This record gives sequence, structure tokens and C-alpha cells, in this order.
Amino acid sequence: MSVLIISNSLDVHSDVVGSALINAGEAIVRLNTDHFFEDRAELSFFSPHGGKITLKGESVQLSEIRSVLYRRPESITINVADAGQRKFADRELKEFLEHLYFGLGDAFWVSKLTALTQSRHKGFQLNLARSVGLKTPRTIITNSPREVERFFGFCKGRVIYKTLRFPTIEPGSGDAVWGVPTTVVTQKEMHNINLIRNSGGVFQEYVEKSFEVRVTVVGDAVFSAKIDSQSDEASKIDWRDGVVFGRVPVTSYALPRDIEGKCLEIVRKFDLRFGAIDLICTPEGEYVFLEINPNGQWLWVEELTHQPILQTMVRLLSKRV
Repeated sequence: MSVLIISNSLDVHSDVVGSALINAGEAIVRLNTDHFFEDRAELSFFSPHGGKITLKGESVQLSEIRSVLYRRPESITINVADAGQRKFADRELKEFLEHLYFGLGDAFWVSKLTALTQSRHKGFQLNLARSVGLKTPRTIITNSPREVERFFGFCKGRVIYKTLRFPTIEPGSGDAVWGVPTTVVTQKEMHNINLIRNSGGVFQEYVEKSFEVRVTVVGDAVFSAKIDSQSDEASKIDWRDGVVFGRVPVTSYALPRDIEGKCLEIVRKFDLRFGAIDLICTPEGEYVFLEINPNGQWLWVEELTHQPILQTMVRLLSKRV
């Protein structure tokens, strides 16, 4: 039996998990969708022996795949000059890959494609968090400048903006990537709020923080890390750069049992097997749900807290839990 990793060639998480699975005695198959043609990827369905996947000439029957780690596959680059033919091939390849995604029978997924698709939508996340009893910030998701203006006034000018999904912008030329961090909305941004018509966005009332918590759920295991974001002026709104550059302390943290249970319930209700949840702890000691990333990064949490997240992920994919 094998573990199938569906990812991209630059995903370090897949590298680490794959190596750990091999060290644990598991056979792995890795499909990097950005190297679909370079790896001579081939799929075949409904043969006399069932479907199979072939990579670099090596074939594995789909019935031999025990579990699947689905981690951030990238678009396939199709080298067809004609734009119409390229568009046709792109659509057909996406449909072809879905034959694989939905045709693996009883394989155990971390996580299922349908669950990942639904759970990434921030509106659904907030509704589900409220339904299990977690507090959430006042929020609107809109492309209406007028609605943003009303919300800005209602919140007395204490509003933050987040992207709906993609926190980066890729310029039309070059390899540069522009980050779009969580941003405090001021009168300066409100002067240009008509731009929101073009994309939409998430606007939330600013919540005062004592610190923040990253909750990593793997199967039934819950790992919590305290992020002391308020200790660094530049990280008070968005802690990501502060953590990357070592300015913000990150330590293991014991969440109250009821809050931990509600985080686990969110992951279960979305039918996920993994989730990275962000919480705020207010100065009054209340926990406020911000969002869940159903395919979030977690290696940094293990590196900084020494929590056994990798070991737990390997056990989950090996079905040894």
C-alpha cells in the first residue's frame, strides 16, 4: 500500500512529510502538478486491473493507494501556442485530474477536495465558528464602497481589511510577488475605497489583542501555540513577518479545554482532517475566532515549539491512529 502526495515541486511540507513516511517504512507516490509533463505523469482508468497512475515510468494501481495528502498543487503549464487550443487543453486536464481526485475509492484524504473547497470560504468559516459557540469579529464581505463606508462609521473607524483568499499580487512582469497583509483601514484607504468594486474583500471590526494563538489540528490531535504579536510594534496587526524574522516569541500554549474542543469541532464539521486556526485572546481573556486555513503551514510551529506535529501527520497518513 502507498501514500499519494499531491502537491507542487517547491512545497517543503510535502518534502518533509514524504521523507518521514519513507523513514517510517511507507511507500510514497508524489504527483507535483507543476511538473506534470516533466515527470511524464500518466493516468489510466477502467483498465482490466482498475485505474493506475504512472510517474517517470513507474506505475501504481489506484487500489494500492491507502491515503492521500493533498497539499497545494499548482496549475499545469501547457506548452501549446494557440490560445484557444491551450484553453481547451487546460480545461480537459483539470477534468482529467478530477478523475484521479474523485476516483480513489476508499482512500483516506488529508483532506478531501470537496471539504477543502467549501472550508476555505471565510463567510462559511465565521458562520460555523459562531454555530459552535466561538466569538467572531463583526464582519462584512463586500465589493460595495457604500457598505464599507457604513461599516467604517458603525465601527467608529476601527476596521481591518483582509483579502478573500490570495494574500499576494503577482505583477505582470518579473518574478516579484507583492504581499497583501492584514491592513488597518484609515481615512487614507477610505478615500480610495471605490477600488474595492474590482475585487471585493473582508472587512472586520478591529479586536484588541493580548496575544494570538495558532491552533493546528491533525486528525483528533490539537496543538496550540501562543504568538506574542503585541510585543513587536510592526506585528500588532499581522504577525507573519514578525514570526519569520524572529521578532515575535512563539511558544507552546494550553488552550482552555472548551475552546480546544470547539476548534476540533469546526474541523470535523467541515469534514477536514487538518486545519490551521487563528484566534485572538483579548485583554479580557476572551478567545475570538479569525479564520481557518484548511491547508495551512505548520512546520514553523513545530520548529518553534517542538510539538510533534510531523509525527502525528505521519501516523494519520499511515492510518496508525
